[in-house]
Amino acid sequence: MESVLLKVIWYLVHLIVNLFETIYYFGLEFRENFHNFITNITKDKPSSTKESELQLIESSVQDLEKIPKHIIVILNINNEKDVDLSQLTNLIYWSMNSGVNFISFYDYKGIVKHQLASSLHHIISKKLNISDNENIVWGPNYLKGSNSDGVKFPHRNGYRRHIVINLYSSDDGYGKFNELLTDELYKKATNFGDDETLNSRNITIDKVDRKLSKLFGNIPDPELAIYFGNITCTAGVLPWHIRLTEFIQIAYKQHHLSLDKYLRVLHKYARCEQRFGK
Repeated sequence: MESVLLKVIWYLVHLIVNLFETIYYFGLEFRENFHNFITNITKDKPSSTKESELQLIESSVQDLEKIPKHIIVILNINNEKDVDLSQLTNLIYWSMNSGVNFISFYDYKGIVKHQLASSLHHIISKKLNISDNENIVWGPNYLKGSNSDGVKFPHRNGYRRHIVINLYSSDDGYGKFNELLTDELYKKATNFGDDETLNSRNITIDKVDRKLSKLFGNIPDPELAIYFGNITCTAGVLPWHIRLTEFIQIAYKQHHLSLDKYLRVLHKYARCEQRFGK
């Protein structure tokens, strides 16, 4: 009898928690929709045109103390229907015109990387003008299987409208890291110019950095990771590369994304103080 009572209590507790969780997330979505509605009806003029977006971006970022060179977008998705490619294109366009040189998209299952890469490329080519498309470079993981010899990465020479796009999955996270440690560091120590086989004492940060640079290309670690939803979760994203990465929520859902929210994230990042090891 006592065990049955405990099961009933346990069931009721779970039911109440799930109910409050549902109400909480419904409230978040309602707040997002209400905010978007008020913002749209109080604007003096529409700001959806490319010219007005560029003006807003330029005026918003010119006083920022720092702008991330590399932004990684964490997508918590289960299937293709969860991905809004139009919003991903917006993020690319906004980032390129904000002075960001690299933008990466990560989802654990690799849905964007393996199933939607061509569709994303098509939408970007269709949505952006010719000059913008000429300033977009696709990273080496997108070019795998093609006849390309590699990627010419942009230099920070004062011309800001260049951006490199990379697509990642869990295969590029812990899996790639474990592969490097086992196959590259232990079995191929001569690649580092060492005379003896590496052991755990010989593994240094510099050696790992050099090998990862060969695997991922000349890409800086992401200074900023943006995510959707109310839970901060790395989802296994590039564990070695996020030692100094700042994680900031950008919107509750992808379709709630707007330029205003993107710019608020940049301003929040600019106020952050990042230190190695903290």
